[in-house]
Formats: sequence, structure tokens, C-alpha cells
Amino acid sequence: MKLIQEEYLNRDDYTREMEDVLLRRFFVTAARLLDKNGHPSDNLRQHFQQARLTILSRCEEPWDIGRMCALVNLGKSQFYSCYQSFFGASPKEELLAARMDRARNLLTNEAMQVQQVAALCGFNSVCHFARYFRKVCGCSPGEYQRKIAQK
Repeated sequence: MKLIQEEYLNRDDYTREMEDVLLRRFFVTAARLLDKNGHPSDNLRQHFQQARLTILSRCEEPWDIGRMCALVNLGKSQFYSCYQSFFGASPKEELLAARMDRARNLLTNEAMQVQQVAALCGFNSVCHFARYFRKVCGCSPGEYQRKIAQK
């Protein structure tokens, strides 16, 4: 609030824009504090955030639903329900998105073969990887790599 008051009193260039940014930040911070206080799912949410970080940061590993559920000690249906509620997506969707991000990065930054990229991103089958990559990116991994190399 002090920063908002200072900005209001100073009336420098872009004061309105800065006030808007500071007010938005204030409201987001307040909403986060309100969301953390008094909800019985706070502890569960923290466990899910940690589990999500583990899964997505180690997306190349062979994640199955049992292994994911073990991270938060819940059954399959409860795990899916909570994950969807907390993050607005299924764990499979997010895992595949993380793998695709990593694949695009490897294809962009490294001179690697498509087979190597598929393996490093957790895909057991190069065909499955190429098919999913085409679905997500609109071209094959090899085409993507050539397009990036031309830029």
C-alpha cells in the first residue's frame, strides 16, 4: 500500500500505469493469502505442487499413474480429481506438454538425432514421439529441426 501511495503522490511519468501494476500485485498477493488461510486442502495443495514440480522437472522418466499417486499418497480417482482441480489440466496433458517443450528445446539447441531426442524426452517409441510431435507442432521433428536451423 505504501508503494501505491508514493506513486499517487509523486505523479511522475507513467503514474497511472504503475498504480495499475501495483494495485494488481496487491490484489494477487491478497488473493493468495486468502486462499492459503482457512482451507482444509492447503496441505494437500502443497503436496500436489511439489509432486507436480517433481513430475514435470523429471518428465523424461517413465511416469505412470501409480508412481504419481505415490507422491501424494492418494488413489487414482482422488489423484486425478485433485490434480485437475488444482491445476486445470490432467497430469498426462501436463507431462506430455513438458516433454514436447523439452523436445523442441533439444531440437532447437542441440545437433541431435530425432531418436535421441525422443529417448531423452521419455518416449519409448520414436514413431509415437513423431506422431505426437506432428500433432502438437504441425510438422515432424525432423522438419522442425530443419526449419530452426534455417533461421
